[in-house]
Parts: sequence; C-alpha cells; structure tokens
Amino acid sequence: MASRDFQFVLAFAAATPLLLGARAESVSPAEAEVPKIAARDMRGIGYAWVDVPRNFRLKIRVPRPFNVQDANANVRCAGVAMTGGYSLISRKAPEGLIVIDGRQVSPHIKRVDGGVLDIRGSQVSLVRRSAVQPASPSTSQIYSQPILIFDGKIDGTFKNGKANRIALGKYVDGQIFMVMAFNGSRGGMSAVTLRQFAVDVAALTPRKVDWLLAFDGGPSAFIKVAGQRLVSATNGTSVSYLCAEPEND
Repeated sequence: MASRDFQFVLAFAAATPLLLGARAESVSPAEAEVPKIAARDMRGIGYAWVDVPRNFRLKIRVPRPFNVQDANANVRCAGVAMTGGYSLISRKAPEGLIVIDGRQVSPHIKRVDGGVLDIRGSQVSLVRRSAVQPASPSTSQIYSQPILIFDGKIDGTFKNGKANRIALGKYVDGQIFMVMAFNGSRGGMSAVTLRQFAVDVAALTPRKVDWLLAFDGGPSAFIKVAGQRLVSATNGTSVSYLCAEPEND
C-alpha cells in the first residue's frame, strides 16, 4: 500500500508526459524550465525522481538545521532541491567535507570510503573520497556515502538494512537526476536495501546511469520542486541540501 504522499506523486506524474524520463512531444520554453516529478511503485516501494534540466546549475546550501516537513519554509531553491549530506550525531552540523565556492564550511572525516561530488560551474562529477583533490576558488564539493553506481556498474558491498533512500545521479549522456525511495505505509522508515535501490534506479529509466551517490536517507529524505508539493519520507532533520536551479538564479 503506497503512502498518501506517494499516491499524490503517482497521480501528478500520470498527468504529465515525462514519466520514466520520456520527453514531451511539444512544450513551450517556459514549461521546459519546470522540472517534472516522475514516479513509480515497485514492490510496494514508492520511487520518485526528477531529471534536472541541462541549463540548471547544481549548488550546495547549508542552512540552519530544519525538519524536512518544514522544507517549504527553509529551502531556498528556484528549481529542484533534495536532502544533502549526513549530519553529526547531534544533528546540529554536517558530517564530512563541504566546500562552497572554494570556502570549506565542513572538514573531511577520517573514513576514506564514499565519494565527493565535485561541482565546477556546469560540470558535475563524482570522485572517490580517496582520490579527491583540493578545491579551487570556484569549486564546490560535498562528501557522502556510499557510492552506489560508478562507471555504469553497481559499486562495492553494501549493508543489508532497509531504509528510505535518496541519491543524486548522472546519466551517461551527462544529465543529472535526483531519485528517492520511501514507504510511508510503514512509518516512513523501512523501504529498501542500498543494493536493491541501486538495481531499481538503474531499471527506472531507459537511459544508462553513469554514477549514483547516496545522500542522507532515512527520515531526512526529501525532494522539493519549486511550486509543487514536497515529497518527503517522514520528519527527520536536514543540515544541508542540494539545489539545482536556472543558471541566472
């Protein structure tokens, strides 16, 4: 049984021609600027994802910690936003590297697994934590883990626990996407293992996935498209988020 939020997302997606990433036959330039939420139910798990328009630029934002149910009031993004990296146990600050325009706002942690999202203008790449280089003044970076897909292949060995999942990915054609899995009918907490999440995401679109990096899931997972209803798991705390919005915003 799908959650009420996910039932809404399914209804919304059914009313658009962009389910599974398929492009509309004809859209106006203004309509082309608005990202569309696509959705599917797989084995009772709700999947929602957004293909980020190519002219949008990805940014990292670190606000005061907020409850994801209050994302409408706390997320400042003219395009599409999603949960960022993990937080410290106190839930009051980010855990792991965050660099915004060359300025470090959160340091590295000791663990060397996972990956660093490296943003240089319109170029977004994924670098293994062990191979990351210092950021230049125009570079933004954020650490997270684990890497789910790398060079088109499911990467590594994952823990077997189930939880809500959220990730940022890149197709081999260079387009970025955001994807989330959750099951509100079970209290929003028990959704899918990391490996099954990676397998499912690879099957959701006819386009091949180049890489996929998991971000802070569990109760903190959310996707928010400007002017549309928030899609969230439960009511966890977020200490950072990713925002993709038109280049001039």
